[in-house]
Amino acid sequence: MAKPKNYWERERERRRNASTDRRSQRIAGQDVSKKFHPINRGQTDAWNSDADIVAAISGHGGGKSQLGAYWLLREAKRWPGDTFIVAGPTHNTLEKSSIPKLKAILALHGLPWDYDHNAKIGFRVQQKQYMLPKGGIIYFGSCEKPGSMQGAHARAFWMDETVDTEYYAFETLYGRVAFNEGRGIITSTPYDMGWLYGQIYQPWIAAGRPDAATAKDIFVAQWKSVDNPAFSKSRFEKLRAKLEPWRFRLLYEGEFERPMGLVYDCFTPETWVKPFEIPPEWPRKLGIDFGVVDPTACIWMAQAPDKVWYAYDEYYQSGWMRFADEIESDALSGKHSTQMEMIDEIVARCIAHEEKPRAVYCDDSGKDYIMQAKDKFYETLGTNAVYPAHKKDISSGIQRCYGLVRSGKFRIFNTLKYFRNEVESYSYELDKDTGELAKGAAPKDKNNHLMDAWRYAVVGSPDEAFNSFGYGSLGPNDNFRMPGLS
Repeated sequence: MAKPKNYWERERERRRNASTDRRSQRIAGQDVSKKFHPINRGQTDAWNSDADIVAAISGHGGGKSQLGAYWLLREAKRWPGDTFIVAGPTHNTLEKSSIPKLKAILALHGLPWDYDHNAKIGFRVQQKQYMLPKGGIIYFGSCEKPGSMQGAHARAFWMDETVDTEYYAFETLYGRVAFNEGRGIITSTPYDMGWLYGQIYQPWIAAGRPDAATAKDIFVAQWKSVDNPAFSKSRFEKLRAKLEPWRFRLLYEGEFERPMGLVYDCFTPETWVKPFEIPPEWPRKLGIDFGVVDPTACIWMAQAPDKVWYAYDEYYQSGWMRFADEIESDALSGKHSTQMEMIDEIVARCIAHEEKPRAVYCDDSGKDYIMQAKDKFYETLGTNAVYPAHKKDISSGIQRCYGLVRSGKFRIFNTLKYFRNEVESYSYELDKDTGELAKGAAPKDKNNHLMDAWRYAVVGSPDEAFNSFGYGSLGPNDNFRMPGLS
């Protein structure tokens, strides 16, 4: 039996609880947005916009992350007790940029960063979450594993930097706030012509560039590094003189530009076509890139009588892992599709197209998955033409794909958004010292799942006659050489 507390023990406990209550009330009453003072027109417009998605795009050092931190905390003030998400390309980015910004702002208002067990406020390291007054929570996640952010309904999100991130990461975050009709802010430098350009900037342009007051769905604010009064104007001009024009426009003027080293720089507006009904007699083939941590990707292709290949459908789905090492809270972990379930979905898509592909080329590293796919395609569609793809020489496969586009023998439906996002950012590693494309450079092993699936479909398999049904066959002048590979 516990020993009864004496008067002084009870009095110390009463005073400690009273102090904690007063501190919690003081913290809960803070309005962090009152100390935010925009430093330029871009920040002002982004701050004042009520659009569902606000994209603050600027050069390095432009103050976009500061804006993102204040923006998220303002949303937390508006919705006490709710859930919020901060996402970066990697945990390293979060720890070096996003978290320090939040930590500094919270400190200005007397809010602790280290977890206070009495007040139940602060950052919980193991759970990667910050506990807000009145029970609100900010979760921190990495876009390296977008599936780690599945599961919880949130009120708002802040996506800080989009370099090397997949569109699936943004879709996951946007899906987390959809139930609550929530909002999101993206703060980033434009690193390439990928999904930030194709799915955010271009739709805003197509809508007539609505301003901060009228934009409902998407609002984009852009400004230069030097628009931050703290950024040295002389250093800005030195960088302009030193860097290649395309790199300077991307990194310091906050303008979209096609970067050097793009693997498939051969795509033109004519390559993208409006969808149409594929005639049933056209031969079809699929390329599949299996993923567990990475997404599983599949592309559907059909060949017209004039030997032009049309890519007309795509599949892009996260793997089955719970990613407990990424975000340990059950609220942000969710079980995703198993590989067998994803194979079932791909086969179901074939049934919906009323087709039986003549061949399916799969990532040869997934032997078990290939057998599962072979069994499922045979059981459901009566075909077992499922093969491991030829992938030993990536560069020659890329050359075949490149030649197919350059020769006018490849077209793609303009509705394939995942493919567009990857092909516009899939690039070679540049020399770290010179910034130039080195001879024999390899493509970056990031955001390339549909690029691999497409290459598998074009190249085919060593286990079957390559030219069966005309697959991948190119004319004598179609195998163009590309920059960096000659």
